Amino acid sequence: MKVILISENNTLLESTSKFEGMKQKNFSLVTIRSNLLNATQRIANEMPDVVILDVSHDKSHEFELAERFKAQYKNMAFMMMSEDSSTELLLKAIRSGFSEVIPLPVTEENLTQALDRHLAKQF
Repeated sequence: MKVILISENNTLLESTSKFEGMKQKNFSLVTIRSNLLNATQRIANEMPDVVILDVSHDKSHEFELAERFKAQYKNMAFMMMSEDSSTELLLKAIRSGFSEVIPLPVTEENLTQALDRHLAKQF
């Protein structure tokens, strides 16, 4: 399964790229240092199964864009990562079509469990 992680946080991108369990489960993780708008063409070119967006730093404008992507790419799952677990953020995520909210700081276990849940829904 091909996964793209989009974040402007170098530490997050570096740490997730070292998760060995991802490879063992055949999850191909591509990390992109960017925001969702600037990663648009890369998503279109690579057509991943899952896009994970880091919304740590007030990226509320990206929720609308993610909602449009979800409508355009119906077979692509969208997940988000955030330090914020407020009800407001979770409702915004649901309304925008995100299937998972992965808490930050991310652990390999949290990430692989979210991806495993996505796989389970496919069958």
